[in-house]
Amino acid sequence: MPGRKKSADRALLRARTDAVTGLPSWNDDTSLYDRTHLPSRLRIGGFGLWQIGHMGGTRREIPNDPGRKRRILDAALDVIAEAGVHKTTHRRIAARAEVPLGSLTYYFDGIDDLLVQAFARLSDTMSVHYRRTLESAATRAEAEDAIVELICGPAYASSREMTLIFEMYGYANHHPQVMDIARAWLHRSRESLSLHFPEHVCLALDVLIEGWPIHRVFEGAPLDRALVAATVHTIVDHLDAAAERPGRRDA
Repeated sequence: MPGRKKSADRALLRARTDAVTGLPSWNDDTSLYDRTHLPSRLRIGGFGLWQIGHMGGTRREIPNDPGRKRRILDAALDVIAEAGVHKTTHRRIAARAEVPLGSLTYYFDGIDDLLVQAFARLSDTMSVHYRRTLESAATRAEAEDAIVELICGPAYASSREMTLIFEMYGYANHHPQVMDIARAWLHRSRESLSLHFPEHVCLALDVLIEGWPIHRVFEGAPLDRALVAATVHTIVDHLDAAAERPGRRDA
């Protein structure tokens, strides 16, 4: 039957297009999708490849893999942590995420855009953990303990995260967008510290939280938790006392 053959041809075209591009499948009643959302290499005569044979109807089906973009970003961070930014490629990321190579060019405008979004995800994930750790503290003493945990504990500044931070800072040196991400991350950290401490104390503690784990990586030895705790307490006590003396507090 002609109708059956036409339907079968459309199904075959969809299957071939999905296999090549990694794009989600769409139903026959899909409406025309804004063609600017598709990479130029997937357009034919102004229409996307998937649009051929999909000209009727008004509804667009929900993509069958809504978590794919997040998995790609997480895979990109894994590749960066293992191989470095300089060896991070589309193929390595796609293989790690177990997605078709075409998925990367569908969601991202190139490897640079992918790296920027991956580092933004790193910043967001670590900032959330930072905030929650400090929010769990009910007193000043508990807040000091929370800072010690951020510096010495395994959850926040893990080996993987420290490697990613090094890679991010190196990349930010030559990339304004990533530098903006790093700067915004810094301000978010200070905002979280301000739940318990005045601004001048937040500045000092934030430097300590970032700097001590970096030294730990270079030295290749665990930190002395008691020394870290004593240092945190000394900074808080001394700067609070200094701020109370006339003429010593920052404007």
